[in-house]
Amino acid sequence: MGVRDKVAHLPRAVAILGAVLSVWGTQTARAQMVYLGGAGSYSTTESASTFRSYKFGYQRNLIGNWSSSLDYLNEGHFPGHHRDGYALELSYETELLARFHIWLCVGAGPYYYFDTQTSASGASLDVHGLAPIVTFRARHRLSANWDVIVSLDSIFPTHDFRAQTVTIEGGYWLGKESELARQTTPVAVPPATPSAVSTAAGTDAMVRAALRSEPTGFFEKPYQAPVQESEPKEASEVAQETFASEWALFGAVSVINIAGNPRADGGSAEYRLRMSTQPGRQYDLSFAYLYEGDPRLDRRHGVAAEVWPVRTDRHLGVDVAAGIGAYVFVVKNSATTGPQSTAAVAPIISMMVSWTPKNQKFFYRAIWDRVVSSNNQDADVWRLGVGSTL
Repeated sequence: MGVRDKVAHLPRAVAILGAVLSVWGTQTARAQMVYLGGAGSYSTTESASTFRSYKFGYQRNLIGNWSSSLDYLNEGHFPGHHRDGYALELSYETELLARFHIWLCVGAGPYYYFDTQTSASGASLDVHGLAPIVTFRARHRLSANWDVIVSLDSIFPTHDFRAQTVTIEGGYWLGKESELARQTTPVAVPPATPSAVSTAAGTDAMVRAALRSEPTGFFEKPYQAPVQESEPKEASEVAQETFASEWALFGAVSVINIAGNPRADGGSAEYRLRMSTQPGRQYDLSFAYLYEGDPRLDRRHGVAAEVWPVRTDRHLGVDVAAGIGAYVFVVKNSATTGPQSTAAVAPIISMMVSWTPKNQKFFYRAIWDRVVSSNNQDADVWRLGVGSTL
């Protein structure tokens, strides 16, 4: 499969996942939650079930009770199928039992999936597709930053099996802003009067946040906690560098998503430019060399360039990010003899978690890359490494 065929597949992934930039891209001092969990799936068309499913994702409040989310969902292993994918959803949430801090939520959006299918003859296919997904969720507040969530995801593809996935998740609200806003004491709002209509928009946002026991959303004025003169300013309030550079070295494990899941050990080196366009707003631009090892099928190595909207919990020193870009590589088919190397390009989708110890320049980082091929050889690359700010 040549460069032209690979490039032809790039716009689809960019069209589906490019919306990630609009979901993630603005101030960090807003209501944001990350969550992770697992349980099981049931397929009505396959009449089968599995308990090997899991999900993790990112949610950001928009305005009032509306929010957006980006999820990765692995539906587990069904006979002849191993499907996973990315969902981008718009959700509405309402409080059911205020006394017990229980919320109900319904969301919907597109789900871009990858289905590794195995035929009776043993042949393996990577089927890509787009399907609607509907999510029902119940959420209970455990503490200022922690929630427990039960989710039901229903997927309705046209040319693949339908499935329902139930997951139990732990959710963590990022940042001290979330903790402060969720500790706000609910206030009683008097009946509206003509003079009350002129209440400042910022006050309205804070009242709504207090009543919801939630921090404010993307389109609302951020919650501002009272600050004593003696208290130091948060890092987000201090003028930040426009650019900062990082380097990192990784050990890697790669898996080609076909029957048998060939895997190999590899390595990676990365240079990252952190761009803070204004306080609280950050994007990364990364250039990484990837060596995927030798999984006895295809031996690939090349350079990946990606854009990453980044979200930071400064209190914990943790960054979470999603990346999308292009992977230019050289591939050699190990089943052939002689010089059979060819150059190609494919979309790459990544997720990252990074931890920087307090007052240190070095960090620990984990990255998961999905190489999206068009020749039934999608690959996952897990990278774990250490780096430093230059």
